[in-house]
Parts: sequence; C-alpha cells; structure tokens
Amino acid sequence: MRFETHSHSHFSNIRLIDSINKPKDMILTACKLGYGGIALTDHEALCGHIEWLELEKELKSKGEIPQDFKCALGNEIYLTDTREPKQKYWHFILIAKNTAGHRALRELSSQAWLNSYTDRRLERVPTLKTELAAIVKKYPNSLVADTACLGSEFDGLVLQLVDAEKENDAEKILSIKIEIDKFLKFCLDLFGDDFYIEIAPGVSSDQKKFNRRVKVIADFYKIKIVIGTDAHFLTAEYREIHKAFLNSKDGEREVDSFYRDAHLMDDEEAYNQIKDIFSREEFEGFCQNSLEIMDKIGAYDIFHSPIIPTVKVSPPPPERNEDLIDYPTLSDLSASQNDQEREWLDKCLISLKEKKIDDKIHYQRLELEASILSYISEKLGNCLYAYFNTFRHYIDLFWECGSIVGPGRGSAGSFLSNYLLGITQLDPVEWELPYFRFLNKDRAELPDIDLDLAPSKRPLVLKKIREERGELNVVQVATFGTTSAKAAIGTACRGYRSKEYPKGIDVDIATYLSSLVPSERGLTWSLKECFEGNEEKERKPIKEFINQFKEYPGLKEIALGVENLVVRRGQHASGVILYNETPFETGALMRSPNGDITTQYDLHKCESAGDTKFDFLVTDICDKLSVALNLLSQNGYFSECHSLREIYNKYLHPQKIDVKNPRLWEALANGEVQDVFQFNTAIGIQTAQAIQPRTPAEMTSANALMRLVAPKGEERPFDRYIRFKKDINLWYREMDEYGLTKEEQKILEPYYKRDYGVPCSQEQLMLMVMDPKISHFTLAESNQCRKVLAKKKIKEIPVIQEKFISQCPSKKLGEYCWKTMMKPQMSYSFSEVHALLYSFIGIQTLVIATQFPIIYWNTACLIVNSQSIEEEQEEELPDETCIEENSIEDSSDNSDDDDDDDNEEEIKTVKEKKKVKTVNYGKVASAIGKMVSAGIKVSPPDINKSTFTFSPDEEHNIIRYGLRGITKVGEDIVKSIIANRPYTSIPDFLSKVKINKPQMINLIKCGAFDAFGDRVNLMREYVGLISDTKKRITLQNMAMLINFGMLPEELDFERRIYNFTKYLKKMKLDSSFYGLDNIALNFFDKNFSLDYLSASDETESGFKISITAWDKIYKKYMDNVRKWIKENHDELLDTVNERLMRDVWNKYCLGSISKWEMDSVSCYFHEHELQNIDEHAQGFSNFFKLKEQPDVETYFKPRGKDSDSAPIPIYRIHRICGTVLDRDKAKKIVSLLTKDGVVQVKIFGEAFANYDKQISERGLDGKKHVIEKSVFSRGNKIIVCGIRRDDGFLAKKYSRTPYHLVEEITDIDEYGRITTHVRGE
Repeated sequence: MRFETHSHSHFSNIRLIDSINKPKDMILTACKLGYGGIALTDHEALCGHIEWLELEKELKSKGEIPQDFKCALGNEIYLTDTREPKQKYWHFILIAKNTAGHRALRELSSQAWLNSYTDRRLERVPTLKTELAAIVKKYPNSLVADTACLGSEFDGLVLQLVDAEKENDAEKILSIKIEIDKFLKFCLDLFGDDFYIEIAPGVSSDQKKFNRRVKVIADFYKIKIVIGTDAHFLTAEYREIHKAFLNSKDGEREVDSFYRDAHLMDDEEAYNQIKDIFSREEFEGFCQNSLEIMDKIGAYDIFHSPIIPTVKVSPPPPERNEDLIDYPTLSDLSASQNDQEREWLDKCLISLKEKKIDDKIHYQRLELEASILSYISEKLGNCLYAYFNTFRHYIDLFWECGSIVGPGRGSAGSFLSNYLLGITQLDPVEWELPYFRFLNKDRAELPDIDLDLAPSKRPLVLKKIREERGELNVVQVATFGTTSAKAAIGTACRGYRSKEYPKGIDVDIATYLSSLVPSERGLTWSLKECFEGNEEKERKPIKEFINQFKEYPGLKEIALGVENLVVRRGQHASGVILYNETPFETGALMRSPNGDITTQYDLHKCESAGDTKFDFLVTDICDKLSVALNLLSQNGYFSECHSLREIYNKYLHPQKIDVKNPRLWEALANGEVQDVFQFNTAIGIQTAQAIQPRTPAEMTSANALMRLVAPKGEERPFDRYIRFKKDINLWYREMDEYGLTKEEQKILEPYYKRDYGVPCSQEQLMLMVMDPKISHFTLAESNQCRKVLAKKKIKEIPVIQEKFISQCPSKKLGEYCWKTMMKPQMSYSFSEVHALLYSFIGIQTLVIATQFPIIYWNTACLIVNSQSIEEEQEEELPDETCIEENSIEDSSDNSDDDDDDDNEEEIKTVKEKKKVKTVNYGKVASAIGKMVSAGIKVSPPDINKSTFTFSPDEEHNIIRYGLRGITKVGEDIVKSIIANRPYTSIPDFLSKVKINKPQMINLIKCGAFDAFGDRVNLMREYVGLISDTKKRITLQNMAMLINFGMLPEELDFERRIYNFTKYLKKMKLDSSFYGLDNIALNFFDKNFSLDYLSASDETESGFKISITAWDKIYKKYMDNVRKWIKENHDELLDTVNERLMRDVWNKYCLGSISKWEMDSVSCYFHEHELQNIDEHAQGFSNFFKLKEQPDVETYFKPRGKDSDSAPIPIYRIHRICGTVLDRDKAKKIVSLLTKDGVVQVKIFGEAFANYDKQISERGLDGKKHVIEKSVFSRGNKIIVCGIRRDDGFLAKKYSRTPYHLVEEITDIDEYGRITTHVRGE
C-alpha cells in the first residue's frame, strides 16, 4: 500500500488542456489499485477541493471506499525567484496537513493568481520563494512539500548534473551542486521533515537518469523519497484517450515521452517500472514514506454554514414597541439586541406607513414572514435579517450608479418584507402572491434573491462596492465550462489518429455525428444515452449514431472519455460573493480569462464553504429603460424630477402604472412597439396578437402559454386558452362532458377560471393540491409534487399521480386535474410570481412607447442593441500600442487592425493602460437593419445635432447616427465637435475643430455635413482645401511637371538635363566641382564636348566638371522651359491643380456614396453596394430564405466501409455575398452584411487563416509594404459558399463544387456584373 502524492484532475485544464481525470474516477481507481489515499494536486488550482472532500464523504457513506482511505488536498505550484518573463516556471508540490494548511494553500494560490501575467502566449501564475517562505512562517507545521516531477527546479538541476558529469566538466559540476544545495537547504529550512523528494515510475530516458542520480543526493541530505505518478489519466488503457485529448487542441503533442507513464499504478506495476534502478526493499521504503505523509494529514474543517455579508446599520435602540403587542415576532424584534434585526423591522414599519398600507392584513403578513425568518435564522445559526438589509443597501447603490433596478424576479416577489425594503416592487398582498414560494418553515435554507440591473452600469456598481468593502471582498463567482456531448464528438474527431486518418476525422463527419445527438427542452442527450438509452427518461439508443461510430474504431471510447471534462474557466453571469473581512476565511481567488477576480470554486462549492452569493443579474431591458428615460429627460421631459429613481418611481413603478389603460394593451396586441420584454421574438409577437392580453395576469399567462407544449395528438394549452377565452362556457361544457359535478367545478374555479380553464403556473398547482377539498397535500408534499413534474422525474411521476388522484374526492376530478393542469407542467413549468414581475417590465416598455413620443424608445433600443451605449465595456490596450487621436496627420483611409506578420515580440502586460472604446460594427449594422425593417428611419450623422451615440429627432421622427460610431473619430474629437457648435460650413468647422484628414473625410463620407450641400460637392470642396494646389507654376515645379508627364516632346532633352543635374548633385566633390561616374561620363560624352571636363583622381571615371561650367549649360536649357511655362502658364496651372486634386480624390474618395458610408460607418443609409448585382446569373442565395438545416443532395460512402454502415450526407451548397463588417479571429467568424441582413459566417481550420492573412514585403527603402490586405478587412465585398445551419452560415465546399470557398469582389459594372479575385490565383 502507498499514498499517491501527485495527481491531476480535469481542473488542471483551466489554463491549458492537460488531464482527462474526473475526481470521482480518481478516488475509485486509486482505491481499486490498492492505494491508502490520494492527494489532489492540480496545476495551480484548488478548484476541485470542495468536490474532492464531498466525494470522499459520499463514497465512504456508500461503502465504496474504506473509512480510512484518505483524500488529501494539495496544489502543484510554479515556484520561482521572480515574476520576470521568459524564465522557467518550476513545478513544486504542496499538500495541506490540516485546516490551517488549507488556509495557507488558499492564500498562496490566490496570491499567485492575483499577480498573474502573460508570457510566451500563456498565462503564468508563479509563486515566489519569498511568498512561500512567508506563508510557511505564518502557518507553521501545516504543509507537506515534495519536489514534484521532471518539470521541477530540483529535477532540472539533477539532469544538468548528470550531463555535466558525463562531460566531466568539473567547473560546471561544482556550480550545479551549489545550486542543488541551495535549493534543498531552502526546502529543508522551510519544511524540515515534511519535505520529500519525488521520483516517478516512468521509463523515459530523462526519468531514468534522474531516478539513478537522485538516490545518492537523497541519502546525502537524509531526505526521504516518495513515488508520485503525476497522474494525468487513470490507468494505462486511457493513454490513447489522453493523447487524442491533447491532439485535439494543440496539434500533435508527443505523449509517450512526457505523459506515457503519467497514470495511477498498483504497486506491482510501479515497481516493475523502476526495478532496474531500485530494489524491492527500497521500493517498499518509498511506499512507507508516502504512508508517513498520509499519516501526517488530519481533518480539513473547511465546510461552514452560510456567512452572511453585513452592512453598517443604524436602527433605533432596543425597546419593545407596544403597538406591536398583537404581533409577537415583530414585538420581539423591536426589543432585540441584534442591530440587524431591529434595522429590518424599522425599515419595514416605515415603509408600511409611507406606502399607506399599514393595515391589519399587511401587519399579519409581515408577522408571518418575520416568524419564518426567525425560525430559519435559528435553524441556520445565523441572522437572516442581515441578508435583506445588505440587499436593500446595495439596491440604493445601484440607483446611485445610474442603473434602473427591475421590479424583481424569482419567488422573492411573494414576500411583503421584500416589497417594503424596495427589493421588489409589487405588493404581494394586493396581487395575492403566496408567501411560501419564497421561504417557509419546511425550507430552512438561505433565501435566493436575484436582482436585475443595467449591463452598462455593472462595472461601476462592482467598483463602488469594492471601494466600500475592499478590493478582494467583492468577488465574482467562477464557472467551469465542460465538454458537452456534441463538443466531445468534435474533440474526439480532431484528436483521433489512425493510419486512415493521420490528421483526425474530417470536420464534416464530426458535424454530422454531432447532429445525431438529440436534444429535449433545450438539453442535449449524453453520449451514454445515445449509445445505451435511458429507461428512466424513456430514451432509446440511437441506432444510426451507434452504426456511425462503429466506422471509427476507438472513437467511441475517446468521445466518452472526454465528455463532461472541465476545459475552461469563466465567470458567473450574475453571481457575486461578498466577504466581511477577508475572502481567505472560506475561499481562494483566481482571475477569469478577461482578468476579473473570481472565486476558485463554482457557485455550489462556494456555498458549501460558507460563502453567500448575491445575484446581480444584468438584462438589456434595464439599459433600454434607463437610456429611454435619460433621453426623455435630456429633451425636457420630467423637469420636476431630480434623479433617475425619482422619474422611475413616478412614471414606471409597477404600483403607479395604470394597467387599465387600453392604449398599453392595444400597442402590445398590434405589435407596434419594439423589444417588448419577453414578447420581442416572432413567437412572442404572435402570442400577443393571438391572446391579446388586457391585464397583467393575462400577460403573465401568455408568457407561459407560448412555451407550453401538449402531448402528441392533444390540443396545445395555447389553443385551449384562446378557445376558452372567446367563450368560457366551452370550459364548463368540457367539465360537464368529463363527468365533473357542478360542486366539483365550483371547487376548481379559484385555480382555473382566471386563466380561462388553462392554469399554467407552479403556484396554482401547489395551491390546488393543498386544497382540503381536492387532495389536501401538505406544503412540503405540494412542493415535492411541483419539483417532480417540473423536472420530469419519470420514476416518481406515477407515485405522485396515484397519490394525487387517490386523495381527490372523486377519481374523475383527480384525472381531470392531472390531465389539464399537472401533465402540461411536465413540458414547462414557471413561477407566477416571477412571470408577473417580468410582465411588468414588458408593461414598462409599453408605457414609455405609448405615453411619450415613440422615437425615444426606438432610439434607446437601437443604442442598446447595437452596443453603442456610452458606458459600454472598454477594451484595455497597452500604452505602447496606443496612438493619440490627433498625432496622425495622414494615414490610409482603409486601414485595418491586422497583425504584423514580422512582429514576433510579444506585447507584455503593463500596469498603466489607456482605454479605447470599441465599436462592434456587426452589432450596429444588425440593429439598424432591424429598425429599418420595422419602418423606423435612421439618418446619417449631423455635425450640428448628433451626439456620441444614436439620438432621437422628435421633430422629424427619426433616429440620428452618433458621431462616436464614425471610423477614426474618437471620443476626444467628438467632445471637441460638440463643444464648438454650431457650424455653418466646412471652413467654419475647420476653423474651430482640430482634425486630421482621414477623420474629416469620414465625416463627409457618412453625411455629417449634408446640411451644407450635396455630399459629393462638399467632398470636392474639402479636397480642394487639402490638395496643396498651386497659385502659379515656375521652374521650381519642374519635378511635378515631369512626374505628371506634362512636358512636350520638344522639351524632352531639357527633361533629361534636369534629371542629369539631380544625378550630378549627388556626386558633389566640394564647393567647386561635381564628380562624374561612368554613367555620367557616358551621358556627357554623347551630348557635350569633353573640353568642359578636367581630370580627377577622386572619381570612378577619372573626370570632374566645375559647378560654374555646368550651371551655365543647365541655365541655357532651363531657359527654354521657363519660356514654355510662361507662354502656357494658365493652362498649366489649371491642369496641375486638377491633377493634384484628382490624386487626393483617388487616395481617399473613390467609390459610390454607398461605399463611402461603408468606409465611414460600416452601414448603408443609401442602397447596398451589391444591390444591383445579377443574383440569378451569379447563383447567389438569400441566407434568410434558406432552411435552418441544410438540404441533403446525396450521400457518400467512404471506400472500404461495411455495406450496412450509414453513408455520409453531401449537402447542397449555396453562395451568399455581402460586405465584411467585422471578424473574430479567435472564433473564426466573419460578420457579413448582405442585402437582406447581417450573417455570421464560420470558416473552419486553416482556411480562415489563409484568407485573413495580410501579405507584406519589404521594399528597397527597407520599409514593409502591404501587398494584399486580409480578405476579411472591413468594407471588402466577398462571396462565400457553404451551408446554413441554424442562425449561421458555415463556409464549405466539396471537390466537385464549381466555386471557390471565398472570393473577393473587386468590381461591379453598370450592368451588375462582378469581377472577383481569389487569393493565391
């Protein structure tokens, strides 16, 4: 028996894919192989630690592992002396001996992540030796350490020593031994007897060299040796799966040398691997040393009950309130010594009076809720009231940061106290919302409140909270992305290697195999279900899927092996953990890929450790509402209000909205309002038009009905609702025909009638089954019933069904309720509380759109949908890559942010960064297209009226394009433009605003100066101003006249004399003579007498000429030119100036007005540049008219396959064309603006890189010149062939496809015929 000190789970993949081990499999395999325990030591990651201990407890409780089996917690850190780039990042193992040791790991790991940086394209998270020493001093006798694998500093030094000894280099040997001594003494001083040397049972040449040499070193320093397998896969038979996993991402990575033996081994296998170096007795000693480590490891007390973050409160002093004598819990709270309890009560009582609802029924409801909170507080050993006080505090902060806070979401809306504290915005007593959906005494757990706020304000909100609580006490929750069934197939196909498929299985086949994986209710089947079925979920094996996998031996095992592996880290969309003092009491920190600080545990593991999550969700609708109210306020509305919150409370608060206003419901039914929340999709609009809600309750029902489905062959709940709403008597007739008595029908009315006989909420179901006249379930039973139906637990449904029907007064009543209320909820189940709150958000959009000029709402939608909101997320760029807006006097108008192929130097992270707002042109074009298709006019920018982003023009009922969206026009320029208004002409503008040529030209191109005249004429005017035109022509303009080819033939010799003079001047010897080389001598000899020349030892030809002599010759011929210029001066002047202007025009202004608009704002206010092409002749398709799944033209059967194997489909290929808006290099996606809308085009593999590459070469001047820009440069018009799949277009072609994959359109003639260019041809 031995203890495994070094093993990796899939959490080692969070920076670079590395391991295919899942924690549970690791523990079970280690136990099966005879280990006494195993330490989890992922690469600088503690992410799996909570799960590791939970699994230990679970497996022991089930008897699957012995009670004395030890699951230890460790970390493989990167131990360095500095954080300098381009160094070695040495591996080092730490294992926590106890709770204090785990605290040490958490602090140390967090420090490494907080100081992370990028080096050689990888994220680096080193721990400094000084930091390790400080932690060991802080938490003495709490950590075990070992030297780790061949990637460690110690192993590296030993291998260097072996090589030096082989070379018999005495000086080098001594130097390395000194380094080894220094390292080992550092470790021994820190850890003493808790420091071990690790060897691996590997057979690679380096491992064997290390194992042989380390024996003597270990004996010399009296350090014990342990065996660590560095397990990255479970056992030897998993090696091919691991190899495929690595190959899928990074191409071929040789696993036999480094990873071949990196798996768990039983004692016999491990000994056989090293028996040529170590004896059996030595091996057993190593095993005993590992068990010694295991014996040093005690318990880890890292699980805690919830620790509720608190805020400072100032409640009234504790004194029993006599007015609350009839409400014992409230009375006790008034006299409580707990400040948080009194604060909660005080704020609730004040709010009751302010809202004028301080009546008996509300006090009774508040008493009930307080009794529940006090009960749960006692059960949890915590003050639950503090949780709500903290929420209230931060809601106030959200408003201060300029974010609307929505009416609420989830079940929190059913608690009156939440309404009183401003956490939710509907009175649950008035709206008859059952309290138990939020909290009850049968659910003694921490509540879960979700809040909606504006996405653009979330960064500011978090910043303000950090300023209040401390930078590390506000942390976003980590998430871990795993390989789904379809992703696992793609990974397996990419990594698959065989003689027939040396580079993996083709992406077409992978896509086809993935398409065979079914989905239900948005959830994809697992691969195991596809292969074996799932009886509980009534899923049968997929025969075609199974047959396809048989064609590729081993592929099934690879796919199953990599499914559900953690392969990346991210951050929760809303979850935030707030800490009171320090995060290290319970957690550890890391950074997400975008640099944000997150937890190292996922949400549920954080909660297990005692952290309390706060859900600060973001929804675009909050931004839209905020922007709309701000736009209205800026234009003179709401002058009586002084803040966004005041405006909201007066005009949009749910309790203030007149929900009986017919105009609201007419607008919803007519579909005349853009982006009505929850009703902004095609199905949502259709549902509103069909149901025509007239109350919030009907809107709530409509919200659910559009999602409900019916069993096959039965009427949809949606259709039943419409039918019964038109005539409610049809519902009564249905019950009569079903055999229900009038009394039974009366019993059902409270749960059915409001929704016209089609109830669809969880609350209605729970209330119905709890009704003493129906099935008299308890609250706990009704909640269990809800969960079973909602999660469609097949095995439990018959039990619930039998219990319900048997407890009903009649079988017919039970069966009717089961069929009409309970069975439909198996397809979709929603909370009425949540849906009602969300319906009010939709109503708020209707209020703004109908009670104020609708252009404000439309503008707000366009701003948010195009991601053009002024507080948008900013992209940070290093200082050295930024250029001041006004520092460029001239540059190419068609510049593109392509990578410099010659730039091999990596841009390092710097602390001081400038922030550059980015414009997502694809989003902008899509959002504008949506508005235009709805009949809403979007006009070009106006230099005197446009703001930073889109702005409403109420007078003309149009939306104006914003100045910030114009190419090359940055924030500083926009501020200057706005500050110096008004402008009356281009010269007036130029006199007030400092602007460079490309910026000015783009302003004209997009139409910003259209108010001053015709756009083309304005461009000519500006070109005239910047073209350096001449007032007169003299001999000084000779070079220009020559370059323009304007000299007549009779002056050709004069031209040659002029050029020869320039040549001579380059060979000036001194102030008196020009030298002549052989070329100059040859010219002189042919045209002049050599008598002008004199001998010279300084020149190649042996001759020179006096400057005075040559000047006389030069003047004689130039006088001819002067005479010609004088005689033709006016004509020459006009021609020169016309040419100068034409050159500037050709550089900046070629193309149509449409092209100008694409160049400057990446959208078209005029017709699309491709509007008049002959689509039929070119075979182009309208993407939006293609089926969402491609048509199969035929099937292909690869050679050598079994006759009964399924063939591969060959899809019908289509061609689409459009203008490039943007490209995502990471995802290999191009945003293409077609005539019909924006299409996302996915281009796989090397093809994307080939077309995206910028081709450059160095000229004679030594500078790099672009020969061919990326085909995907913004503004290029391209043709792509491929197929539509769902909402995207996949570029693809077959060998017989008569088109190129991608072509660039270089010209369109007047007849709509196109000329194309194909890269490489």
